[in-house]
Amino acid sequence: EQNNQLSALNLPRLTQVGHNFLEQNNQLSELNLPQLTQVGDGFLEQNKQLSELNLPRLTRVGDDFLKYNNQLSELNLSRLTQVGHNFLQWNNQLSELNLPQLTRVGDCFLEFNDQLSELNLPRLTRVGDGFLEFNDQLSELNLPQLTQVGYDFLGCNDQLSELNLPQLTQVGDGFLEQNKQLSELNLPRLTRVGDDFLKYNNQLSELNLSRLTQVGHNFLQWNNQLSELNLPQLTQVGDGFLQLNKQLSELNLPQLTQVGHNFLGCNDQLSELNLPQLTQVGDGFLE
Repeated sequence: EQNNQLSALNLPRLTQVGHNFLEQNNQLSELNLPQLTQVGDGFLEQNKQLSELNLPRLTRVGDDFLKYNNQLSELNLSRLTQVGHNFLQWNNQLSELNLPQLTRVGDCFLEFNDQLSELNLPRLTRVGDGFLEFNDQLSELNLPQLTQVGYDFLGCNDQLSELNLPQLTQVGDGFLEQNKQLSELNLPRLTRVGDDFLKYNNQLSELNLSRLTQVGHNFLQWNNQLSELNLPQLTQVGDGFLQLNKQLSELNLPQLTQVGHNFLGCNDQLSELNLPQLTQVGDGFLE
Protein backbone atom coordinates (compact mmCIF):
# COMPACT_ATOMS: atom_id res chain seq x y z
CA GLU A 1 0.00 0.00 0.00
CA GLN A 2 1.27 3.43 -1.06
CA ASN A 3 4.65 2.26 -2.40
CA ASN A 4 5.08 5.10 -4.87
CA GLN A 5 8.37 3.85 -6.37
CA LEU A 6 7.38 0.21 -6.90
CA SER A 7 7.68 -0.42 -10.66
CA ALA A 8 8.07 -4.22 -10.85
CA LEU A 9 6.46 -7.06 -8.89
CA ASN A 10 7.29 -10.74 -9.42
CA LEU A 11 5.18 -13.32 -7.53
CA PRO A 12 5.17 -16.41 -9.80
CA ARG A 13 3.85 -18.87 -7.16
CA LEU A 14 1.22 -16.73 -5.42
CA THR A 15 -2.16 -18.54 -5.35
CA GLN A 16 -4.36 -16.61 -2.88
CA VAL A 17 -4.43 -13.07 -1.47
CA GLY A 18 -6.45 -11.37 1.25
CA HIS A 19 -7.97 -7.89 1.32
CA ASN A 20 -6.44 -4.67 -0.07
CA PHE A 21 -3.63 -6.31 -2.02
CA LEU A 22 -2.28 -3.28 -3.95
CA GLU A 23 -3.30 0.32 -3.37
CA GLN A 24 -1.89 3.61 -4.62
CA ASN A 25 1.27 2.29 -6.31
CA ASN A 26 1.78 5.03 -8.87
CA GLN A 27 4.72 3.49 -10.80
CA LEU A 28 3.57 -0.11 -11.24
CA SER A 29 2.65 -0.63 -14.90
CA GLU A 30 2.51 -4.44 -15.27
CA LEU A 31 1.27 -7.20 -12.99
CA ASN A 32 1.68 -10.90 -13.77
CA LEU A 33 0.32 -13.46 -11.27
CA PRO A 34 0.15 -16.72 -13.25
CA GLN A 35 -0.92 -19.00 -10.36
CA LEU A 36 -3.37 -16.72 -8.54
CA THR A 37 -6.83 -18.30 -8.15
CA GLN A 38 -8.66 -16.31 -5.45
CA VAL A 39 -8.50 -12.74 -4.11
CA GLY A 40 -10.22 -10.92 -1.26
CA ASP A 41 -11.75 -7.44 -1.22
CA GLY A 42 -10.03 -4.35 -2.60
CA PHE A 43 -7.58 -6.14 -4.90
CA LEU A 44 -6.32 -3.22 -7.02
CA GLU A 45 -7.15 0.40 -6.29
CA GLN A 46 -5.65 3.67 -7.52
CA ASN A 47 -2.69 2.24 -9.42
CA LYS A 48 -2.42 5.05 -11.92
CA GLN A 49 0.14 3.50 -14.32
CA LEU A 50 -1.12 -0.08 -14.40
CA SER A 51 -1.71 -0.92 -18.07
CA GLU A 52 -1.26 -4.71 -18.21
CA LEU A 53 -2.82 -7.31 -15.90
CA ASN A 54 -2.32 -11.08 -16.36
CA LEU A 55 -4.38 -13.38 -14.10
CA PRO A 56 -4.95 -16.52 -16.21
CA ARG A 57 -6.08 -18.82 -13.36
CA LEU A 58 -8.24 -16.44 -11.33
CA THR A 59 -11.66 -17.96 -10.52
CA ARG A 60 -13.15 -15.90 -7.66
CA VAL A 61 -12.79 -12.35 -6.42
CA GLY A 62 -14.22 -10.40 -3.49
CA ASP A 63 -15.64 -6.88 -3.42
CA ASP A 64 -14.01 -3.79 -4.99
CA PHE A 65 -11.81 -5.73 -7.41
CA LEU A 66 -10.58 -2.87 -9.63
CA LYS A 67 -11.01 0.83 -8.93
CA TYR A 68 -9.44 3.99 -10.30
CA ASN A 69 -6.87 2.28 -12.54
CA ASN A 70 -6.75 4.90 -15.27
CA GLN A 71 -4.38 3.19 -17.77
CA LEU A 72 -5.85 -0.32 -17.93
CA SER A 73 -7.51 -0.78 -21.33
CA GLU A 74 -7.96 -4.57 -21.56
CA LEU A 75 -9.00 -7.19 -19.02
CA ASN A 76 -9.08 -10.92 -19.81
CA LEU A 77 -10.12 -13.27 -16.99
CA SER A 78 -10.92 -16.46 -18.85
CA ARG A 79 -11.58 -18.64 -15.76
CA LEU A 80 -13.38 -16.20 -13.51
CA THR A 81 -16.78 -17.54 -12.36
CA GLN A 82 -17.92 -15.39 -9.42
CA VAL A 83 -17.31 -11.81 -8.29
CA GLY A 84 -18.42 -9.75 -5.30
CA HIS A 85 -19.76 -6.21 -5.18
CA ASN A 86 -18.29 -3.22 -7.07
CA PHE A 87 -16.28 -5.30 -9.52
CA LEU A 88 -15.12 -2.55 -11.92
CA GLN A 89 -15.48 1.14 -11.15
CA TRP A 90 -13.92 4.29 -12.57
CA ASN A 91 -11.47 2.57 -14.91
CA ASN A 92 -11.53 5.30 -17.54
CA GLN A 93 -9.52 3.55 -20.29
CA LEU A 94 -11.06 0.07 -20.09
CA SER A 95 -12.36 -0.74 -23.59
CA GLU A 96 -12.20 -4.56 -23.74
CA LEU A 97 -13.51 -7.00 -21.14
CA ASN A 98 -13.48 -10.80 -21.56
CA LEU A 99 -15.20 -12.91 -18.88
CA PRO A 100 -16.45 -16.03 -20.71
CA GLN A 101 -17.02 -18.22 -17.61
CA LEU A 102 -18.64 -15.66 -15.30
CA THR A 103 -21.92 -16.94 -13.82
CA ARG A 104 -22.76 -14.70 -10.82
CA VAL A 105 -21.97 -11.14 -9.80
CA GLY A 106 -22.75 -8.99 -6.77
CA ASP A 107 -24.03 -5.42 -6.66
CA CYS A 108 -22.69 -2.56 -8.80
CA PHE A 109 -20.84 -4.72 -11.31
CA LEU A 110 -19.76 -1.99 -13.76
CA GLU A 111 -19.92 1.73 -13.07
CA PHE A 112 -18.33 4.79 -14.66
CA ASN A 113 -16.16 2.97 -17.23
CA ASP A 114 -16.21 5.58 -19.97
CA GLN A 115 -14.62 3.61 -22.86
CA LEU A 116 -16.31 0.21 -22.66
CA SER A 117 -18.56 -0.22 -25.72
CA GLU A 118 -19.31 -3.97 -25.77
CA LEU A 119 -20.04 -6.50 -23.04
CA ASN A 120 -20.50 -10.22 -23.67
CA LEU A 121 -21.16 -12.50 -20.69
CA PRO A 122 -22.39 -15.76 -22.23
CA ARG A 123 -22.77 -17.76 -18.97
CA LEU A 124 -24.00 -15.11 -16.56
CA THR A 125 -27.23 -16.19 -14.83
CA ARG A 126 -27.74 -13.86 -11.83
CA VAL A 127 -26.74 -10.33 -10.96
CA GLY A 128 -27.17 -8.13 -7.89
CA ASP A 129 -28.31 -4.52 -7.66
CA GLY A 130 -26.99 -1.71 -9.85
CA PHE A 131 -25.55 -3.98 -12.54
CA LEU A 132 -24.60 -1.37 -15.18
CA GLU A 133 -24.70 2.37 -14.58
CA PHE A 134 -23.07 5.38 -16.19
CA ASN A 135 -21.11 3.50 -18.87
CA ASP A 136 -21.46 6.18 -21.54
CA GLN A 137 -20.07 4.23 -24.54
CA LEU A 138 -21.77 0.87 -23.97
CA SER A 139 -23.71 0.10 -27.16
CA GLU A 140 -23.85 -3.72 -27.19
CA LEU A 141 -24.83 -6.04 -24.35
CA ASN A 142 -25.11 -9.83 -24.67
CA LEU A 143 -26.46 -11.81 -21.67
CA PRO A 144 -28.14 -14.89 -23.21
CA GLN A 145 -28.40 -16.96 -19.97
CA LEU A 146 -29.43 -14.24 -17.52
CA THR A 147 -32.50 -15.27 -15.50
CA GLN A 148 -32.70 -12.95 -12.47
CA VAL A 149 -31.57 -9.40 -11.71
CA GLY A 150 -31.70 -7.17 -8.63
CA TYR A 151 -32.57 -3.49 -8.33
CA ASP A 152 -31.46 -0.76 -10.76
CA PHE A 153 -30.28 -3.09 -13.50
CA LEU A 154 -29.44 -0.52 -16.19
CA GLY A 155 -29.23 3.21 -15.62
CA CYS A 156 -27.84 6.13 -17.62
CA ASN A 157 -26.13 4.17 -20.41
CA ASP A 158 -26.55 6.67 -23.24
CA GLN A 159 -25.49 4.54 -26.25
CA LEU A 160 -27.37 1.27 -25.67
CA SER A 161 -30.07 0.94 -28.33
CA GLU A 162 -31.06 -2.74 -28.14
CA LEU A 163 -31.52 -5.14 -25.23
CA ASN A 164 -32.26 -8.84 -25.67
CA LEU A 165 -32.57 -11.02 -22.54
CA PRO A 166 -34.21 -14.24 -23.75
CA GLN A 167 -34.08 -16.15 -20.43
CA LEU A 168 -34.89 -13.37 -17.98
CA THR A 169 -37.90 -14.19 -15.75
CA GLN A 170 -37.78 -11.80 -12.77
CA VAL A 171 -36.43 -8.29 -12.14
CA GLY A 172 -36.24 -6.03 -9.10
CA ASP A 173 -37.07 -2.33 -8.83
CA GLY A 174 -35.76 0.29 -11.25
CA PHE A 175 -35.03 -2.10 -14.13
CA LEU A 176 -34.36 0.45 -16.90
CA GLU A 177 -33.93 4.15 -16.26
CA GLN A 178 -32.57 6.99 -18.40
CA ASN A 179 -31.20 4.93 -21.28
CA LYS A 180 -31.66 7.60 -23.92
CA GLN A 181 -31.08 5.50 -27.09
CA LEU A 182 -32.90 2.29 -26.13
CA SER A 183 -35.36 1.57 -28.94
CA GLU A 184 -35.74 -2.24 -28.85
CA LEU A 185 -36.43 -4.42 -25.81
CA ASN A 186 -36.94 -8.19 -25.97
CA LEU A 187 -37.89 -10.02 -22.76
CA PRO A 188 -39.95 -13.03 -23.93
CA ARG A 189 -39.91 -14.98 -20.62
CA LEU A 190 -40.38 -12.16 -18.15
CA THR A 191 -43.17 -12.91 -15.64
CA ARG A 192 -42.70 -10.51 -12.69
CA VAL A 193 -41.20 -7.07 -12.22
CA GLY A 194 -40.72 -4.78 -9.23
CA ASP A 195 -41.37 -1.04 -8.95
CA ASP A 196 -40.25 1.61 -11.47
CA PHE A 197 -39.78 -0.81 -14.35
CA LEU A 198 -39.21 1.68 -17.20
CA LYS A 199 -38.49 5.39 -16.75
CA TYR A 200 -37.20 8.13 -19.04
CA ASN A 201 -36.37 5.88 -22.01
CA ASN A 202 -37.18 8.34 -24.77
CA GLN A 203 -36.68 6.16 -27.89
CA LEU A 204 -38.67 3.04 -26.94
CA SER A 205 -41.80 2.89 -29.12
CA GLU A 206 -43.01 -0.70 -28.66
CA LEU A 207 -43.14 -3.03 -25.66
CA ASN A 208 -44.25 -6.67 -25.89
CA LEU A 209 -44.17 -8.73 -22.67
CA SER A 210 -46.28 -11.74 -23.55
CA ARG A 211 -45.76 -13.68 -20.26
CA LEU A 212 -45.78 -10.85 -17.74
CA THR A 213 -48.36 -11.43 -15.00
CA GLN A 214 -47.52 -9.08 -12.11
CA VAL A 215 -45.89 -5.65 -11.85
CA GLY A 216 -45.10 -3.34 -8.94
CA HIS A 217 -45.66 0.40 -8.65
CA ASN A 218 -44.92 2.99 -11.35
CA PHE A 219 -44.59 0.48 -14.18
CA LEU A 220 -44.18 2.91 -17.11
CA GLN A 221 -43.36 6.59 -16.69
CA TRP A 222 -42.03 9.33 -18.98
CA ASN A 223 -41.43 7.11 -22.03
CA ASN A 224 -42.26 9.74 -24.64
CA GLN A 225 -42.21 7.55 -27.79
CA LEU A 226 -44.08 4.50 -26.49
CA SER A 227 -47.04 3.96 -28.82
CA GLU A 228 -47.68 0.19 -28.60
CA LEU A 229 -48.01 -1.91 -25.46
CA ASN A 230 -48.84 -5.64 -25.42
CA LEU A 231 -49.36 -7.33 -22.02
CA PRO A 232 -51.82 -10.18 -22.70
CA GLN A 233 -51.23 -12.13 -19.44
CA LEU A 234 -51.04 -9.25 -16.98
CA THR A 235 -53.37 -9.77 -13.99
CA GLN A 236 -52.19 -7.45 -11.19
CA VAL A 237 -50.51 -4.02 -11.09
CA GLY A 238 -49.46 -1.67 -8.31
CA ASP A 239 -49.91 2.09 -8.03
CA GLY A 240 -49.17 4.53 -10.84
CA PHE A 241 -49.26 1.98 -13.66
CA LEU A 242 -49.01 4.36 -16.65
CA GLN A 243 -48.10 8.01 -16.34
CA LEU A 244 -46.82 10.68 -18.69
CA ASN A 245 -46.51 8.48 -21.79
CA LYS A 246 -47.41 10.96 -24.50
CA GLN A 247 -47.82 8.70 -27.59
CA LEU A 248 -49.83 5.73 -26.28
CA SER A 249 -53.32 5.82 -27.82
CA GLU A 250 -54.69 2.32 -27.10
CA LEU A 251 -54.48 0.04 -24.08
CA ASN A 252 -55.80 -3.53 -24.06
CA LEU A 253 -55.27 -5.65 -20.94
CA PRO A 254 -57.57 -8.68 -21.36
CA GLN A 255 -56.59 -10.53 -18.14
CA LEU A 256 -56.17 -7.61 -15.73
CA THR A 257 -58.23 -8.03 -12.54
CA GLN A 258 -56.69 -5.71 -9.92
CA VAL A 259 -55.01 -2.30 -10.04
CA GLY A 260 -53.62 0.01 -7.35
CA HIS A 261 -54.00 3.75 -6.95
CA ASN A 262 -53.61 6.28 -9.79
CA PHE A 263 -53.78 3.72 -12.56
CA LEU A 264 -53.57 6.18 -15.48
CA GLY A 265 -52.31 9.75 -15.34
CA CYS A 266 -51.36 12.34 -17.96
CA ASN A 267 -51.35 10.06 -21.01
CA ASP A 268 -52.43 12.71 -23.53
CA GLN A 269 -53.17 10.49 -26.56
CA LEU A 270 -54.94 7.57 -24.88
CA SER A 271 -58.36 7.25 -26.56
CA GLU A 272 -59.21 3.55 -26.19
CA LEU A 273 -59.13 1.45 -23.01
CA ASN A 274 -60.18 -2.23 -22.81
CA LEU A 275 -60.16 -3.98 -19.39
CA PRO A 276 -62.81 -6.74 -19.64
CA GLN A 277 -61.81 -8.69 -16.49
CA LEU A 278 -61.13 -5.78 -14.12
CA THR A 279 -62.82 -6.28 -10.70
CA GLN A 280 -60.90 -4.06 -8.26
CA VAL A 281 -59.35 -0.59 -8.53
CA GLY A 282 -57.65 1.81 -6.10
CA ASP A 283 -58.05 5.57 -5.73
CA GLY A 284 -57.61 7.98 -8.63
CA PHE A 285 -58.24 5.34 -11.31
CA LEU A 286 -58.38 7.75 -14.29
CA GLU A 287 -56.96 11.23 -13.86
